[in-house]
Amino acid sequence: MGPEYSVNSINSVNAEEIAARLVLLRGEKSQEEVAKDLGITCDSLVQYELGSRIPNDPLKLKIAGYYGEKAEDIFFGGRPMVKVIKIADDFPPPDQES
Repeated sequence: MGPEYSVNSINSVNAEEIAARLVLLRGEKSQEEVAKDLGITCDSLVQYELGSRIPNDPLKLKIAGYYGEKAEDIFFGGRPMVKVIKIADDFPPPDQES
């Protein structure tokens, strides 16, 4: 069984990182659509995406399920998000730079 996390133990991932991951995962969907699908207010989603609030643990699990990700990857610095890796593919590895 993996480590247990609580709202107060964000580990090395800060609120801005979590916010960036949430915005990245939302992609082309509107904030209104995602908030409605998650059963939260749009204002709450905006605050999560700005990094001014962190969702509670049950909502973290709901958000992760909605996006098809693991909660630890979004909120606790697990593996890098797939879309982040894709952006990094545009840059050559350090040993291939000229």
